[in-house]
Amino acid sequence: FFCDLCGSAMSSISCGRCKAPVTGKYVQDSKGVSMCLACAEAEAPSCLGCKKKIMSGAVSNTKEGSFHAACFCCKKCRRPIKGPYAPGPLCDACVDRPACVQCSKPIGTQGITVGGKTYHPECFVCTGCKKPIGSSFLAGKTGFMCHSCSPKCAGCGQVLEGGYISVDGKEFHQGCLKCSECKAQLQDKLLPNATRTGYLCVGCTRKHVAKKEAVEERSRLRSEDYLRKRNTMDFGLQWDPKLAQPNDVSLRTLGVSGFPNQHCCLVFNPRTRAVGLAPTRFKQAEVNLYYLAMSLKILKETQRECQFSLDPKGTISDEKQVKAFYPSSLANTVFGEVLFQADYTLKQLSFGEGARPVKDMMSIFELMEQSGSTEPLQSRQWFVISNSGVRRTADGVVCPFVDMGVSARRIEQGPDGKYRDAPMTKNTDASVQYAQSFTRNFGAIADAIPEIGELREVGRAMVLARYLLEQGASLDARTASKFAAVVVGDKARYPMEIPTLRRQRTKSSVDLGGSGELSVSRRTMVMHGGVDLRATQEKKVPEVQVPEQVLEPQAPKFKCPLFVAAAA
Repeated sequence: FFCDLCGSAMSSISCGRCKAPVTGKYVQDSKGVSMCLACAEAEAPSCLGCKKKIMSGAVSNTKEGSFHAACFCCKKCRRPIKGPYAPGPLCDACVDRPACVQCSKPIGTQGITVGGKTYHPECFVCTGCKKPIGSSFLAGKTGFMCHSCSPKCAGCGQVLEGGYISVDGKEFHQGCLKCSECKAQLQDKLLPNATRTGYLCVGCTRKHVAKKEAVEERSRLRSEDYLRKRNTMDFGLQWDPKLAQPNDVSLRTLGVSGFPNQHCCLVFNPRTRAVGLAPTRFKQAEVNLYYLAMSLKILKETQRECQFSLDPKGTISDEKQVKAFYPSSLANTVFGEVLFQADYTLKQLSFGEGARPVKDMMSIFELMEQSGSTEPLQSRQWFVISNSGVRRTADGVVCPFVDMGVSARRIEQGPDGKYRDAPMTKNTDASVQYAQSFTRNFGAIADAIPEIGELREVGRAMVLARYLLEQGASLDARTASKFAAVVVGDKARYPMEIPTLRRQRTKSSVDLGGSGELSVSRRTMVMHGGVDLRATQEKKVPEVQVPEQVLEPQAPKFKCPLFVAAAA
C-alpha cells in the first residue's frame, strides 16, 4: 500500500474484526475501526424495505429499523417519505389521527392522552384557571387541574394527592385530620361535631359535651332551686313548726286543769272501759292528745283510718297535682297538713333535695345512675304502717307502737280513666331500693325531720284510737269535735292544687351512636304518692300485756274528757 499524498509505502492494515491483513479496499466504521469488505458487509444493517445490506448511500433510521433512502416509503400509499411520519411507516397524509375530545378537531403528531382520552396540548386546560396544563396535573372532582389550582389540604395547606377525607366541605390528607385537643389522628368515623379551634376525637368530644351539659345542668338546678323557693312561699310547701299542737294546749281545750306537765299517757281499765290521763316520763307511753282526738273522730265517723295522696290533676304529665284527703274534712286542718307536709318532704328527699338525714343514703337519681337506668320514672312513694299494736302495762298504761316505712308503687291508668297504684316488684328498681332504704332508716329520719316525726305520732295516735274503740271505750263526740277547728289558715286560701313535683337530671356520660351523632342521657322523674295509715295486719289491734309499771308511785290521775265516763 502506498500513500496517496507522498507515494511512500505504507505498513499493512489488519481487519479490526477478523484480524486478517487487508488487501485492496477496506471500510472504516463510525469509531474508526478498519474492516475488510467481508466483515464490513457482515456488520452492515439490512434494509427493512429491500432486505439488502446497506453498504453506502443515504440511510433512514427509524424506531423499527433502517432503510435505504429509496426504500423508505409509506406502507399505505407507497410514496417516498420525506417529512413527518408515523410508525408503520406511514406518511403524514396516511396517518389516522384521533379527534381532540375538547375541540373535536384531528390531532397532529403531538397530543396528550389522559384516561383513554386525547387532547391537543392547547386544549388540555385547567378547570380552574383555564390555562394549558402541560404534562404535570392532578385529577379533581370537576376535571383536571394544574398544581396552582388543585385543592389544598385544610390541615397542612399542601396539594391533595391520593386519598383524602372530606369533613364539613373541607378536605384533609388522611394524616392531617387530627384532634385539636389531643392531636390524635382521626380515622374511625366522621366527626360528630366541630369546635371553633378545629375538630375533636370522640374522647375529647365527650369531654367537651359533658362540660357543656354540666354548665347547663348547673343553670337548670339554679332555676329549679329558685322555682322551689318561690313555690314554697306561694303554695305553703314547708312544715311550719308553729302548727305543732303540744299537749298543754290540748289539755286546756279539754278543760283539764292542774296537770303537772304536758307529757301525757292514757290509762285504760278493760273491765270498766274507763280511760284516764296521767303524767309520764316513759317516752313509749306518751301520746299527742290532738292527734288522738282527731283519730278518734275520723274512725268514729268513717269506720276506717285516714289517708292522703298527691294525685295528677289530669294526665300523668299534668303540671298540677291535687291534694286528696280521706276524709275530705281533713283539708286545711293541722292533722291533714301533717300528712301532706310529711308526704311532700318524702318526695323531696327522694330527689336528693335538702340535707341528708342519714349519711350515705342515696337519692332515687343516684340509684338510677348506679343501675344505669335512663327510663323516665313515674313513681308513687307511700308512707305505710307495716306493723302496729298496743302494749298494756301492769298499771294500765296503754303504749301504742308502730313500724312505719315507705312502699314504692307504680301509677297506672285504669279502664275507667282513673289512676291507680300497681306494685313494683323488681328489687333492682330505683324506687323500690329507695323505699327499702327509707324504711330501714325511718326511725333516724323521723328523729331528724320534724314533719316526719309528727307523722309518726299521728300513726301511733291512730293505732291507739282504734284500739280504744275496739275495746269498747265510748267517745264523747262533742268534745272531740272541738279539735276539728284547729286549722292551718284561711280555708278559702288553702291551696288544694300545687305544682307537680318533677325533676330532670342530665347524665354526664356521652355516647356516639351508630349514626355518628352524640347522644346525652337525661333522666326525668315525676313523683306522686301519699300517706296510708290503714293497718295491714289483723282486723283488731293486737294487745301485748307487759309486767312493767311505768307510772310514778304518787302520780295523779285525771279523767279524760274525750271519753264518756263509764257507768259505775
